Amino acid sequence: MPFWAHVMSKTPPTSEPSGLQSSRAPTERQARTHVRQGEEAGVTVANEHEGEASRRHVVPRAVNDPTASFTPLDQSPGDPISFLFTPTLPTTPSILRRLAEQYFDNVHPLRCFAFVHKPSFMRRLDEGFGSDSNSALLHMICAHGARFYALNHSCHVHPLPANVVHMAGMEWMNAAERLIFANYGKISVSNLMATVLLYDFHFRLGNYGQALMLSGFATRMAHSLQLNLEYSDNSTSDDAGSADLLTSYKESRRRLMWACYVLDAWTGSGVDQLTLLHERDIKIQLPCDERSFLLQIPRVTEKLGGSQSSNLQSSESTLQRKTEDMGIMYYYVRLIALWKRVARYVKHLDSTQPPWLPESEFSLLHAELQAWRDNLPPSLDFNPGVVYIRLESSQLGALATLHCTYHNAMCDFYRICMPELFKLRNNFGDMQSDFVEKLQYDTLRHAQTMAMVLAETSRQGSRFLADSMLPCFAYNGTRVMLYYIARLLDLSQPDSQSIMDDTIKHVESNLAVLQMMSMIVPLAQQLYVTAGRWLRKVRTSFTRADPTAHIGPRDPSNIHDTEWAQSVPGSPSQSTPDSMLNPLSLYRLARKEVSDKGHLDKAPRPDQRGSSPTDVGSVRRPLHGDPRDTSGEASWASAPIQDLAHRPEAGLDSAVAISATPWQAPHETQGMGEAALDLGDLQNFLSWVGP
Repeated sequence: MPFWAHVMSKTPPTSEPSGLQSSRAPTERQARTHVRQGEEAGVTVANEHEGEASRRHVVPRAVNDPTASFTPLDQSPGDPISFLFTPTLPTTPSILRRLAEQYFDNVHPLRCFAFVHKPSFMRRLDEGFGSDSNSALLHMICAHGARFYALNHSCHVHPLPANVVHMAGMEWMNAAERLIFANYGKISVSNLMATVLLYDFHFRLGNYGQALMLSGFATRMAHSLQLNLEYSDNSTSDDAGSADLLTSYKESRRRLMWACYVLDAWTGSGVDQLTLLHERDIKIQLPCDERSFLLQIPRVTEKLGGSQSSNLQSSESTLQRKTEDMGIMYYYVRLIALWKRVARYVKHLDSTQPPWLPESEFSLLHAELQAWRDNLPPSLDFNPGVVYIRLESSQLGALATLHCTYHNAMCDFYRICMPELFKLRNNFGDMQSDFVEKLQYDTLRHAQTMAMVLAETSRQGSRFLADSMLPCFAYNGTRVMLYYIARLLDLSQPDSQSIMDDTIKHVESNLAVLQMMSMIVPLAQQLYVTAGRWLRKVRTSFTRADPTAHIGPRDPSNIHDTEWAQSVPGSPSQSTPDSMLNPLSLYRLARKEVSDKGHLDKAPRPDQRGSSPTDVGSVRRPLHGDPRDTSGEASWASAPIQDLAHRPEAGLDSAVAISATPWQAPHETQGMGEAALDLGDLQNFLSWVGP
């Protein structure tokens, strides 16, 4: 009986399972499997046993029950994937190589994780890892690879419960963590690589407190290693092999620094007091393309500020920079730098000029975002031809993440046109209606296009949805789309039904993608439950009430203090980051695990402040002209439509009418249900509607 089937049996097994937490030494005859994919119903696998010849084994049918519990004790040595749950790494070289290949195919291409030079790593893998720091890196690479090994097994051999896939490689991650912190004062590039991968593993599992602490640990290690400066080598060796190794080592250091920068950017989310790495202090060039890194070809790229590095060796500095030489990581880092500025801008609206002015910070930042998109080479567009090219190089997930991150930045940037959704009190006075409606429609188009990117990526397999940020992107895009059709869409317009139908299809697509991603990121399942509930409520609102009726603002006396703490005029301006951050940001997720939070400064309740002005965009109204018309002065706002909303500062509950809707079920204001994501300012999302 396979290990995952023990929990489905009413009769406990008579034989003692080989627990991962047992004090006994692990058996020397652990089952190890190489899964061979095939089209026949009876799939066989070759089980490799140390000291034994390989034998044939027919894989039993799994019971795919996501509700079944799983513990490390529920395994059988004869199961083809049980080695993924053992406390020690496999000793068979072919197994280690397969785990490493899973890592390099699925995790390495994402964001800025491509800092390990694969040929050099594989060579060390064959020769043996000597130091503990290298061993920690090996453990983390195998831990990540184990999850995708299990996912591949579930997709192509027989289905596995999601929690089994989540726990694959867990013991190796724990071993790497012990190796890192047994001597955390030993600062090395290899140790930092292992730490960054450990951060991502914890984040995927939902261990947000650990991930938050590791983000700070990683940035301090980067400071200590001076990765923000170009590596200076005083060697005079003319050996070609040494020169090649030096080239890959330099680029690996640069990529590791940019990985720490991206990690810190997502953690800080535009809040100064949470940010440890600043662009002005990073003096290295941007990452080169993957092919040059793989083949150890020296390349010169720009620095983040736009200039070329003056600290490169002469052999490197003579190389001409070509746009087509730049890879996904180059454009991703530039985009993250722009997103950081967007995140900071929307948190300080009270000190900015009106956004419709040509010299405003909004206009200048919008132009830079547009320039980033316009400068993307054809090889990085998201179209069928490029999709299949990137599919061959296992870079489809990275390409999808790049485009979704862009759409996320644009929807985050356009939040000023939906102050009620994001709990921003407009302080720009009477914003120009055409300007607002244009941005609102563009925000919808970004969210819809992001849904199409995710849908097309999902068609190629769940492993290409491996980036841990994608569930948040799908969730926030869904949120914006539902808000638009429920609150902003003018149903008297002739094309309103078409817009609504298309939007609902994209929402349903996002739900399917979230469910698929739950096999890799547990958070996706919670977001799927919550978003599905929102969709049901929106549909109910159009069947139980006049869809053209205005849904008035919620009675302020019913809004919780912490919600109003995020709703002060202008952007949130409190001294604590909680009120300024997305509930899905790492800091706020980690804060949920803090037992002693102290006392937060809170804004006065509305009954203490007096009535508040009506938010821009809070009423359903006819369009003043067609916002999709990009002619005239508003044409600057017609950015390529690709993306998503990133910041669910609050739910639509701020627009809920509790007493004005007699058909509302009273219990709907009590939360999203025990299976839904427990975010305080999202629990009553769209709660004016019955179940």
